[in-house]
Amino acid sequence: MRPLAEIRRHILLQRLYERIKQVGKSSARHLQANDIQLLHVETRQFDVLVEYKYRGLIYEAMYTIPMLDAEIEGWLADSPFVMKQETNPSYDRQN
Repeated sequence: MRPLAEIRRHILLQRLYERIKQVGKSSARHLQANDIQLLHVETRQFDVLVEYKYRGLIYEAMYTIPMLDAEIEGWLADSPFVMKQETNPSYDRQN
């Protein structure tokens, strides 16, 4: 990857991060509008345990980390933001 492409990618990622924060705030408002309150979220080694309140009752949910990661990978599968593990040896030698 050339320097300008790397700089552009970095700027795009910063802007994407800001958009993700906006979406997170919107999601929080959506939860609140639907009377869903997150009481406790605990990320453990293999899963995420969530305790939440919905319509006055308390529930628990568990999401396995491999399944969450697989869903994220699906979202990012064709994304230009994902760096490939390969490196360009000629570029590395120049810098």
